[in-house]
Amino acid sequence: LFDLDYFRDIEVDTAVDTETATVDLDLVAEAKAPQRWQIGLGYGTDTGPRISGAVDLRYINRDGHRVRGEARISEVKLDLSGRYAIPTGPEPGAEWSLRSQRVEEKLGDTEAVTLRTGLSRTRVKATRLWNYYLDYEGERFTLGGEVQKTDLVLPGISLTMREQDDLLLPRRGHTIFVDLHGASDDLLSSTSFVQARMDLRRIQPLSKKSRLILRLQAGANWLDDADALPVSQRFYAGGDNSIRGYSYRRVAPRNAEGEIEGGQFLQTATIEVDRLLWQDYGAALFYDIGSASNSWLGDLVSAVGLGFRWATPVGMLRLDVAHPLDDPDTRFQLHVGIGGEL
Repeated sequence: LFDLDYFRDIEVDTAVDTETATVDLDLVAEAKAPQRWQIGLGYGTDTGPRISGAVDLRYINRDGHRVRGEARISEVKLDLSGRYAIPTGPEPGAEWSLRSQRVEEKLGDTEAVTLRTGLSRTRVKATRLWNYYLDYEGERFTLGGEVQKTDLVLPGISLTMREQDDLLLPRRGHTIFVDLHGASDDLLSSTSFVQARMDLRRIQPLSKKSRLILRLQAGANWLDDADALPVSQRFYAGGDNSIRGYSYRRVAPRNAEGEIEGGQFLQTATIEVDRLLWQDYGAALFYDIGSASNSWLGDLVSAVGLGFRWATPVGMLRLDVAHPLDDPDTRFQLHVGIGGEL
């Protein structure tokens, strides 16, 4: 009941009836406020200074329908989104949802404006979360000095499996995410392709104060015309959650003018060991490798680094200094992050 996010407090009283060998349960639930407002200020290595805001309307009707609106603004990205959710059962996350989103992004030589709207059905079974969706995506982007426009009707399916011993500071756990979607020019889309993506993360304790963190990302596009693929469906690497030591989404194929175009394939891997050295403070050593490219396992780059760790009440604060092993023009790259790691 707590995980459904409708209740502030729940009290359970029991009464034992020895004659019938039964226990009567009396539950008293206190509802949360019907509205929740959020605002945030921050800084990210990938995005620069940023501001965010959100509003949740928890009780649209007696069936628990809810609405969420969200805005995220940074130096490189404007993200406005809204979602209307209809719960379909007692499992947290099981719902129908109608979504709409507008994203404006500028990364180096590439500018893109993307409009998305879609309907999805989420089913929950134990630790498995299945999401079936049908999206429309309209995108206008500038690539190689040329303005292009695409329209995609995207049916897809994704699976998320997550287990962890602690939500914010896990010492053992894993996350598995797999997604498959595509479009066809015979079904109201301007191009045809199929995309698969996988994200695996594992945290394993090595001792009472140390952990091993592993991450693997892989993705592939199967298509006939690579030039017609919109920016939102291309792969890029580099940044906090990718290959540290390289700037955000700067590891990708380039055109003849040196402008980043994005790749057909994605492959990255991380091995990291961290240890608390004194109270909630510690250090980490890591090695990242991977690329976004137009051939599988092509153009691999790597980086090594040292990090500072602080186990805060809202998750691990990570301050990493990474050295790229395949970029002679950059000596070090600083990466900052905070929050849950799975």
